[in-house]
Amino acid sequence: MLKKKRKLVKILSESTEQLWNSEQLAGLLHTSQRTVLRYIKELKEEEEKGGFKLYSQKGKGYCFEIVDRERLRQYTVENEEVRQILLKILLERVSRLDDLAEMFHYSRSGMAGLIEQVTQEAEAHGLKLFGKPYVGFVVHGSEIHIRNYLYELIKETDWEQVEAILKFPKQERAAIRNFVEDKLEKKGVEKNTEREVFFLKYFGIQLRRIQLGETICIGFFANLGNEGHFQDDLCVAETLLNICGIDKQSADNYETERIYLALIYRQAFWQNGIVDKVDERDLGFYQELVETALLKIRKDYHMDLLEDETLTNGLILHVASSYRKYLLGMEEENYFHNNMLVTYPTAYYFAMELAGVISNQIGLPLSKYEVSFLGMHFASFLERNLQNHSWKAAIICMSGFGTAQLLQSRLKNLYGDLEITGLYSLDDEEARWQEADLLITTVPLTEAEASGKAWVQVSPLLTLEEQISLENMFKRLGRRRRWQENGVPKYFHYLGGKLRKRDILEQICDSYVELGRISLEEKAGIMERESLVSTEILDGVAMPHGLIQKESFLTFILLEHPVMWGRTRVRLVILGCFHRGDERMKQELEHIFQMLLNEERKEELLSCKTISQLEERISEYYKK
Repeated sequence: MLKKKRKLVKILSESTEQLWNSEQLAGLLHTSQRTVLRYIKELKEEEEKGGFKLYSQKGKGYCFEIVDRERLRQYTVENEEVRQILLKILLERVSRLDDLAEMFHYSRSGMAGLIEQVTQEAEAHGLKLFGKPYVGFVVHGSEIHIRNYLYELIKETDWEQVEAILKFPKQERAAIRNFVEDKLEKKGVEKNTEREVFFLKYFGIQLRRIQLGETICIGFFANLGNEGHFQDDLCVAETLLNICGIDKQSADNYETERIYLALIYRQAFWQNGIVDKVDERDLGFYQELVETALLKIRKDYHMDLLEDETLTNGLILHVASSYRKYLLGMEEENYFHNNMLVTYPTAYYFAMELAGVISNQIGLPLSKYEVSFLGMHFASFLERNLQNHSWKAAIICMSGFGTAQLLQSRLKNLYGDLEITGLYSLDDEEARWQEADLLITTVPLTEAEASGKAWVQVSPLLTLEEQISLENMFKRLGRRRRWQENGVPKYFHYLGGKLRKRDILEQICDSYVELGRISLEEKAGIMERESLVSTEILDGVAMPHGLIQKESFLTFILLEHPVMWGRTRVRLVILGCFHRGDERMKQELEHIFQMLLNEERKEELLSCKTISQLEERISEYYKK
């Protein structure tokens, strides 16, 4: 993140006369437009400190004005210094404050600001910075996450610098390259320089961390199957480690490190290749993971998904093909994440249940993007069931039934599954069409006349444009219903002071245990789910949740200071506590995601200073 933000500043500051749109910047940074917009937002918050102004022109793009060149220089230097400090702490045995101060020509007191930035940057990747007597600074966290973060820090660094940073001997590097090229040639795989660099950087990081005595010591690499190609990968990994002087006698957790390197090797060179096919003999393990999650969904959400073979088999194959990537803690950005949240929020929640089962197995949380990839299978299931739904419609006209009968005939010809409950005039009592799912009317209706039902106005001839409107209505009916006044109760809290994620959940859950709204077991369920799958859903917003026996409710928690939640800084926490089987859960989630995915509205909520402001803005949204 630091490196790409620095590159973005460089691009903008070197072309102050040019307007850049998010698509152009995303192409230059090799990231998504959504990520660029996040960087732009962060830069705008740092304008004063960085000595620049960032302007946007609607429909044209962004332009950059340098206000203070010295402050801008210091800003970019500080970002690079943060990176250098993190590399030193993660790749050296000792990193004392005095050594760091001398390295960057600062006084001890002058290092305070930099160390604070280093702490924040580490926390953004799920890591913690600590100071130890006689040792200096150390970083604690998952070893797999540390290695992934180190790769991000050197990802765009040229190889000569990488060799120096990782203390990677040239002779060993040459032997490794020759061996790998020989193996690929024998397999008939064309050499790819970019993938080779990816592998060498990860391997170099692994070797350096082993030299420091930091090895992977989890036992979740056992369920990888016995496919011939993976056994071959293990032999390759063993040879490569031997080339570098690493064997069972010289390294702790040698077997785990050998499996780790085999996984990196496969991730680098064999993705999407024929040898990456899933062996059917090993599907039983992945089937058990999927079925465990689907049984939990049946129990908690009262939906039986196990009978849908397309869904079940699709999930099994997806998990099987992605499992090794999960073990490495790697992720791909899912450009459909936001669409998933707004269109099929229930699918995302179902996916979180499966992600929790997987995380419990591998000991690492899945990212929100990996969750939404799983969610696409559940969305497909919901879409198939939506298409098979038979809707009931009432036809409303002014008074004459000739036009209504013509419209009824057109509807029956076009939509055989649509059940017409009757033809009514506006003068009829509304109770007569209460059993209908929607109203198809030849006249406009007021909110009162529609009695809260979805309605669409068409002509008796039902033009092509009107058919499209009607079909969109069918889709919307399957995804959302109008929010009713009897929606779940909503509570609002403000938490001051600097808190950690766990502190926030503990405080809120304890208050509801005391009030009798949730039990201690239900609190434990919320906490456990959060430990398995971090529930940040968007930049600035997290939505932890749990299932309870008593009445459903939502709590909106505004934080005085943003807190690291997974890999996102969060200021608004929405705790959802839903009674098992409460059908209102789906519509509440849909409305919340609709509200938050409007960037302007989300920023209004995150900029609230008081809880009364937050409550007022959310209430305004629900009234609309």
